[in-house]
Amino acid sequence: MKKLLILFCLFSHPAQAWLIVEGNVGYGISNEWEKENYADVQYDGMVVNGRLGVKVFNFLIFGGEYSWSDNYFEYMDNSSGIGYKIPSPRTDYGVFAGIDLPIMLRFWASYYIQSELKMDNLNGTKLNGFGYGAGVGWTFLPFVSINGEYRKYEYDSSVGDIALGSDDKLTGNWFLISVGFYADLL
Repeated sequence: MKKLLILFCLFSHPAQAWLIVEGNVGYGISNEWEKENYADVQYDGMVVNGRLGVKVFNFLIFGGEYSWSDNYFEYMDNSSGIGYKIPSPRTDYGVFAGIDLPIMLRFWASYYIQSELKMDNLNGTKLNGFGYGAGVGWTFLPFVSINGEYRKYEYDSSVGDIALGSDDKLTGNWFLISVGFYADLL
């Protein structure tokens, strides 16, 4: 019993919880989007991200995430042969978890509970879905961070001109490079 008590005292770690705040601006590039009857689908543009969470045990991070992007959705309709370029802002709400290493490097995974893609030029078309992502960030200087992320989205319901049925989905990959502010507070 004494040995167990000594081990517990030696390896116990005081609980610490810090508030983390991150905001960044970047550019996202789509790799591939798929939808039946459409070809050459692209979705590129600027993005603004924000994360608010906690850091526990001096390395685990988790919290909530918000992302807004001002992009253009470009696609070719195979049935008519007509190409479209439509302003399509997207809003994501999600959660993230990851690790923050002492060498100023962070790794995280995100799950976007709600992702809404609006296409106002198509009679107010809105696509609703979800997504997930993985990222890495390097913090240098006191609070400046460079981030790289991969995201995958799946939209499975819609309102408006672009109809998504029960078996019809719009899926896509997105790569994001951003620069921003990252801070541990408290």
